[in-house]
Amino acid sequence: MARFRTGRRFNGAKPFSFKTAFFISFTIFLLISFQTFLYIERKLEPAMLKIAMTKVEQLAADAINEAISKRIAEGVDFKELVYFQEDKEGQIRAILFNYNEQTRIVGEATARVSNTLKELESIPLIIPLGQALDSNILAMIGPDVPITMVPMGSVQVNMVPEIREAGINMVHINVFIEIQAKVQVVIPFTTEPTIVRTQIPITQALFMGEVPDFYFRGTGLPEEGKGPTMLPPLQLDGKNFRMDAPPSTQ
Repeated sequence: MARFRTGRRFNGAKPFSFKTAFFISFTIFLLISFQTFLYIERKLEPAMLKIAMTKVEQLAADAINEAISKRIAEGVDFKELVYFQEDKEGQIRAILFNYNEQTRIVGEATARVSNTLKELESIPLIIPLGQALDSNILAMIGPDVPITMVPMGSVQVNMVPEIREAGINMVHINVFIEIQAKVQVVIPFTTEPTIVRTQIPITQALFMGEVPDFYFRGTGLPEEGKGPTMLPPLQLDGKNFRMDAPPSTQ
């Protein structure tokens, strides 16, 4: 007589319910997202921040240069800004700034730079995420990363002269505006301050004095290599150069 073994036969594992499958899938998604976040934060964040800071510095410097060059530099008269002190022989011994004109230019430049930075704060900036991978092929691929520039503190504006020898007893005088502005660069996951620096020429002039017996080539030797060494009558070195208010007239 044949014997039959009673019991339950299992043809396979019982399939997951929808809720269980959804929970497992969602958990895996969260783990992958978390790992992706950590990768971006640790690997791509420094590269993205560097790219963002470079872009902000370049954009801000270009905007400042354009604002100052068009609105301020065009209205500067060298004769109103700079004047000279002469000795008894009529030789120029010192160059001075007109204090009132200097104050006006610096104040106007400071206000214009501050307004320019505020306008840039509202301009949307983006960089493709692929640029952080340092790949020419992937440079324009990926989601766009938003950049925000926030001005910080006050703008520093200084007027700086530059005096260069331009030939035999010829002097080229340039007057620059040096600008420094601190801004905060903000991207997702991080933020970093940076300094925007730029130098803008606002006026220049070329002056000639009496032709000396010898002129120097920057080596301390006269051009002919003989005879007594003499300095040009037109002396505009750092010791003679001063920034001062013009003397009061009575």
